[in-house]
Amino acid sequence: MFARLIRGLACAGAVWLAPSAANAQTATALERLEPAPAGDGFFAVPRADVPEDLRATAALVVSYADAPLSLRVGQGGASREAGEIVAYQVTGHVLAALEVNRFLKVDLDVPVTLAQGGDSPSITGLVSAVPPGAPSSYASPEGAAMNDLRLGLRLVLLPQRGKVPAASLSYALWVPTGDTTAFTGTGQVRHMPSIVVGADMGRFYYSIALGRRVQETRGGRNLLGGELVAGGAIAFRFGRFSAHAELFGSTVTVEASPFGRATTHIEALFGGRATVGPLSLGLAGGPGLTAGVGTPTFRLLASAGASFDVPDREQARGGQGRTRDVGGAAAAADPEARPGTKQDPQGDEAPRVEAAEPVLADGDGDGIADVDDVCPNEPGARSADPKRFGCPLDTDGDGIADAADACPKERGEANVDPKITGCPASVRVEGTQIVILQEVNFATGSDVIAPESFPLLEQVASVMSQHPEIARVAIDGHTDNVGSERANVTLSQRRAVAVVRWLVDHGVDARRLEARGFGPRRPVASNDKPEGRAENRRVEFQILRRTPLGEAGWKEGSAKP
Repeated sequence: MFARLIRGLACAGAVWLAPSAANAQTATALERLEPAPAGDGFFAVPRADVPEDLRATAALVVSYADAPLSLRVGQGGASREAGEIVAYQVTGHVLAALEVNRFLKVDLDVPVTLAQGGDSPSITGLVSAVPPGAPSSYASPEGAAMNDLRLGLRLVLLPQRGKVPAASLSYALWVPTGDTTAFTGTGQVRHMPSIVVGADMGRFYYSIALGRRVQETRGGRNLLGGELVAGGAIAFRFGRFSAHAELFGSTVTVEASPFGRATTHIEALFGGRATVGPLSLGLAGGPGLTAGVGTPTFRLLASAGASFDVPDREQARGGQGRTRDVGGAAAAADPEARPGTKQDPQGDEAPRVEAAEPVLADGDGDGIADVDDVCPNEPGARSADPKRFGCPLDTDGDGIADAADACPKERGEANVDPKITGCPASVRVEGTQIVILQEVNFATGSDVIAPESFPLLEQVASVMSQHPEIARVAIDGHTDNVGSERANVTLSQRRAVAVVRWLVDHGVDARRLEARGFGPRRPVASNDKPEGRAENRRVEFQILRRTPLGEAGWKEGSAKP
């Protein structure tokens, strides 16, 4: 129906819509950006893996699309623009996601068109006759409207193993919550299975996705039918910042010719992200590269998100108590110590008699009576540590509550700077790296570790003991380009081996470590200046593999399969 209508209009009066529309039907989801699930790192392309266990992420993405739907009259080079049916469209996406474990992630996208408008163009006077069945004018939508809600699920089929990428199966379902009169909803359920492949290589990470979106044209009411959807993205890390390049799009596969310029949507995005504690901020923009429906001349977008670890069941139960057994916290920890419970010499428990007691004060409202609460003015949780009973969670036990701890899983010291308070002085886990904020120093031209670097390596060993889920770490040695490459590669390998030996001698299991020497082959700065050469002489700690099994998941040999 869709393709036949295009041909009929072209013959009758050469009236066509650019991008690719013959009859401006509003029951079309014109917003072509489907943001990657919250917490994935990319703007439009999903990841293949699930990086964390029990992590919740929420994000807001705001997108501006310029001229996603235009009306043109004529054919080929003789065509001319009659006006913009949709001259601009501003869409907000409220995203939420839960990483259940390393193999399962669920997500939600609630999109809302915040503003849109156009010229309400007319073809009257531009053609000799209006084609039969075609309107003479096209009303432009205005104001805000709800879009189709998206539900998603990701199942990791193959986790990443060294340089071998991860592979996952994703499934998205769109619920028809959008406005079918405003180019924001299709009025039908749509769904899309897809395969995603990608890997995190430390300095950079990438992802490639391919899927098939199933939807109907509904007899021409929808400008789009079923589509083949694809995307690719790569990002490079620079400390807390990352630079992104993404390409995504789709082509119509039902009732139209696929891969044509007017039936295909392709966009490019270039941008960056900055991570500050649990917060992530992003900016990106790029051009539309084809004339498919909804493809803008350019797009701008901004994003803001936050990720939080979900408390386990024991922590979640800690603040739910509403009554208090006689005997307080000690009775809760030891049922036999509760008054009213009698234990006979044979170990048979006599019927318990609970003594009535008035409700006790609970100033912070955490369900723990003030008389038992070590922190009566701060909402907290029950703890096996009597010194922390009723106090805010402190996962790493460094005395700094998780809510204020910039590194809640690594012991550190308090600092006036909230961005680093609770973090190790010089070592922390960030993504796929154990980042050191100082250099590991060696004697000149030697693999002998300088004594001033021992405290730094002690912190590395401490961080690894606090993270048993880190199953394999590569210690990478790097040099500048002074001297022969062969000698530098050999020296960098010897230095990496020296660091491995030092860590093993100080309690790190040898199964978790391997040494690699790259010499001058992976510079991070120019070797033309002394300061650049100093940056290139470095030791890095790359996390190659994680395991949910702790020590049971550590394996002998290379981390590669």
